Amino acid sequence: MKKTLQNLFRNFYPRRGRPDGKEFLRQKLESLYLEPGQNTRTSAMSSLAGPDGGTGEATFQFQDGLRSLPVPSLDQTLAKYLDSVRPHVTEAELQATEAIAERFRTGIGQQLQEKLLEIGRRQRNWVERFWEPYAYLDLRVPILPFVNFGGPGPLVNSVWPAEGGTQLERAALFVWMRTRHWLRMRRQEVKAQTQCRHGFSASLEARPADSCVTSRDPPGRLDHSPPSETTRDIMGSRPAATYETATTRKFYHGRTETVRSCTVEGIEWCRSMLDGATTPFETKLSLLRRAREKQAKLMREAMNGEGCDRHLFGLYCLAMEEGLPIPQLYTDPSWSKSGGGGNFTLSTSWVGYTTVSGGVGPMCSNGYGCFYRTNDEKFVFYISRFTADADTSCSQFYDSLKRALRDQLDLWQAASAEGVTAKL
Repeated sequence: MKKTLQNLFRNFYPRRGRPDGKEFLRQKLESLYLEPGQNTRTSAMSSLAGPDGGTGEATFQFQDGLRSLPVPSLDQTLAKYLDSVRPHVTEAELQATEAIAERFRTGIGQQLQEKLLEIGRRQRNWVERFWEPYAYLDLRVPILPFVNFGGPGPLVNSVWPAEGGTQLERAALFVWMRTRHWLRMRRQEVKAQTQCRHGFSASLEARPADSCVTSRDPPGRLDHSPPSETTRDIMGSRPAATYETATTRKFYHGRTETVRSCTVEGIEWCRSMLDGATTPFETKLSLLRRAREKQAKLMREAMNGEGCDRHLFGLYCLAMEEGLPIPQLYTDPSWSKSGGGGNFTLSTSWVGYTTVSGGVGPMCSNGYGCFYRTNDEKFVFYISRFTADADTSCSQFYDSLKRALRDQLDLWQAASAEGVTAKL
């Protein structure tokens, strides 16, 4: 394997005008995935020296010191769920859902909650019991890109642009590096404080761009398309049930929780922005502040294990395992309209301050995936859709996104000119 890797570097197609491209790439990959003092030549087939290469510091040595994942209260979860339903239903539908939720709270939901609390007393992460079999192993679709993150590698834009005829060696090199990193994680050779510093993803074809616009056909064909002229209102003026990722890594074996980002407060602000000059910018700023505070609150609560989706997922799985009828809460139309059961129209997450581009595909056939990262002077978006759906368009989504960002810039500049930006 060591010789194979060296041959790949030897035959690598360097970037035009950069004669040292191979060596620069090798150094970059080593900085991402290998510890100081190791390199692709010396560590490829190294034997296991112990945690962190012999220093005694293991990757997961602090895991046992983390808090156990709490089981949220049923009242809190149902209140949060009902609040997330509001943007997507009529008043009559909301009242019907509130009645269903109340029956669930005082009936089968309370019975399932008691069983879940018992599991939580025996296991440090109660959702782990359900998540791996039902969210991963039971799925009959590729985990990547429908569940896990995928996309161009971190060096595509700066060092390693796509070249004709290089797909095989690009794929082989990335698979080898990722496998090496996975082995080091399994052996607990990566320092605990650095294990999540860098993300990684790979695709066989990639095109460098400030914005990566993609469409996807099951089971995973990628098409890259350039943006077209500006088209607004891509969601048809309808609030989109939105999934956003919150990390729960502060807890033992923590993974993620869902933030239901489409809120009443957010919709009110968006409508004010669509009003153009009709709504004073002071009002727009006030509504923006309310929407931002609501979003921050939901994110904090989710990161503290107080979201509603994992809790409701656990209760659903318990009912299924106990052979009970599926509670009406999960068959009510409001459940799917608000995103329940994997029906979020927009699946989105912030990747971080990183060079990695990529994302996860849409959660439903008529939806979008929109993952984004932040650099010093730009945002980079990775947009995906199912090409089989005639009503979605990555190019139109991208153009609407650009217009929305420009509208926000105009609002900020107007507020700055009036000296009121400090209120934000």
